[in-house]
Amino acid sequence: MRKMAFCQQFLENIPLADTLWRKVCASSDANGEDYYQYAQVLKMSGRWEESEKFLKKAQSTLNEEAKANKSFQAYEELKNLQKDNGQYVINALTINTADQDFAPYLLDSTLMFSSSRDGVFPLRNKWNGNGKPFLDLFEGKINRQDQVETVKRRTKTWRGKFHDGPVAFNSKGDYAVVTRNNGNRKNKELLGQLELFDTRLMEGVWSDLKKVELKGFEECSVGHASISKDGNTMYFVSDKKGGAGGTDVYRVTKSADGSWGLPENMGTSINSEGNELFPFAYQDDLLLFSSNGLPGIGGLDIFVAKLDNGKVRKVINAGASLNSNGDDFSIFLKSNEMKGYFSSNRSGGRGSDDIYKVTVLTPWVFDKAINILVKNTKGEPLVNAEVLVRNEKGEVIETLKTDNKGEAHTLSTHWELSQLECNFPEYESAVKSFDARSVDNEGWVELVAERIPRFKIVGNVLDLKSSKGLEQVKVDFENKYSNNRSLLYTDQNGQFGLDVEKGPRIGDKIKVSISCTKKGYLPLEETFTVSLDKEGEVNINSFMDLRLEKIEVGKDLGKMLDVKPIYFDLGKSDIRPDAAAELDKIVAAMNENPTIEIELGSHTDCRGSKASNAKLSDARAKASAEYVQSRITNPKRIFGKGYGESKLVNGCACEGKKPSTCTEEEHQANRRTEFKIIKI
Repeated sequence: MRKMAFCQQFLENIPLADTLWRKVCASSDANGEDYYQYAQVLKMSGRWEESEKFLKKAQSTLNEEAKANKSFQAYEELKNLQKDNGQYVINALTINTADQDFAPYLLDSTLMFSSSRDGVFPLRNKWNGNGKPFLDLFEGKINRQDQVETVKRRTKTWRGKFHDGPVAFNSKGDYAVVTRNNGNRKNKELLGQLELFDTRLMEGVWSDLKKVELKGFEECSVGHASISKDGNTMYFVSDKKGGAGGTDVYRVTKSADGSWGLPENMGTSINSEGNELFPFAYQDDLLLFSSNGLPGIGGLDIFVAKLDNGKVRKVINAGASLNSNGDDFSIFLKSNEMKGYFSSNRSGGRGSDDIYKVTVLTPWVFDKAINILVKNTKGEPLVNAEVLVRNEKGEVIETLKTDNKGEAHTLSTHWELSQLECNFPEYESAVKSFDARSVDNEGWVELVAERIPRFKIVGNVLDLKSSKGLEQVKVDFENKYSNNRSLLYTDQNGQFGLDVEKGPRIGDKIKVSISCTKKGYLPLEETFTVSLDKEGEVNINSFMDLRLEKIEVGKDLGKMLDVKPIYFDLGKSDIRPDAAAELDKIVAAMNENPTIEIELGSHTDCRGSKASNAKLSDARAKASAEYVQSRITNPKRIFGKGYGESKLVNGCACEGKKPSTCTEEEHQANRRTEFKIIKI
């Protein structure tokens, strides 16, 4: 059944092909190629939603390089392609028959075309492919009413045993290239393949057709030739292996001796995984062709390629009404005129393929004017903003700057689907996707950028006793939100300020760490979370006490630093980990104040003998001092001294007429370590 479906689709029997492909796609062995072919048949029937459904199935089952991928893009631009914007005036020729009439070519006032018509002409062989006579070249004269009359078969010199046509001429009309079937019955592998034959007009007589030899194309079909305006380049199609799809468009230029050189493939801008057919070189910079692999409306659509020094710059679908749900192909335009002919099997015609006259009222637009307006949320234009144009891969292909109206202007020369990104100081990047295919000749895009809220961390560092501002306090500020760290100093009033970077928003919460250090004062450090409730200044004094305590002789540095009790194991003087953590506070303060000198005094309660208490406290004092000494500059700035029970802070003595009745808490108050400041 699959072969039958292919056959009916090839014979353009769309209703029967629809029925057969529907059954194939419903079978258990349906594959991606089946879905793809049925999608094409549905598209030619104008049933776009169903076609899209099956093309999606094909896309999911075929590999990434399969033809379904490019064809699927057609659905993204169908609304634009199907719009009839009045660009074309189209009329069917009266010479069309119920058979195949296609591939028109106008030479002076003679219109040549290929046809399988039989009618009053002598008996002709029929082709098994569709049961119709083999194609022959026909010609007719254009009368004053611009109609074709007196249709006749081209002379015998131009006829072969099988298919003949299409034909192409150079601009002088004295050189022609004809497509025909290989008639070599001795080589069955080559029998039926398309070949190119040329002929020259010499003294009013056309020479015998001679095969055009193209290097590297001896074992494949070649046909559908078109010759450039200067006569030095020939375009043709071939099914040569290694191409992009079924048949590709190739180009070959003349060598110095007048022979054709080495052909080259026109590349994937033109050639798809499907079939490209009937190229037509118009003027110096346009190449028209038909394709069923590029995104289109019907089976074969007519496309227009813009050439820049021979290179393909851009390819566009010619759109409605030149293209229809059927096959539209083999277009010809008069030199320096936007008038000509093309072929189509669209509904409403007389036969399988019909010839239509076409007038192109407006030129094809390749470079659409794209205008970009950049403004803020208040509607104010952003001047000198940077606009980046990115392609589908995210690559920057163009960089623009807005003018004094906030506008930037460009042409969609190298892009269709794109992403526009606006960058402006102190503003969020504004990003918008844009499809140039959605506009006709000119389009506008608005990018609205939102200003980034500004936040500033401020604070006032004060003296603990006088509450006066302290200048030149070193403030080490770390913003955990942006992972930025900043070092700054307070001014003469003890104030500091820092802009918050990397754009937090109103309502965000940021975690910050801050430390304040000044010679002669105890350092201050704290980590906390700040809630950004509104734009503007955020005062740190609301979250932490920024008062620094001055270091003075006679004060206990341990109390100033909130050093917890230094504990030892029973009867020992070894520094435990918990004790080390507290002593590290003393280390940090002494390193911040390199001239301070400390007496580290260790005291016990009254329990135990005075001698043993004095000995143990002295050992503990010296061990603690040694720990600090090993971690500070100028170790002599601290020394340890054991006082035993000689300096009790309460009346909890154990000797005397009455034994001590103090609680354990009262005894604990006497067991202490003091860090007395003796010099600054």
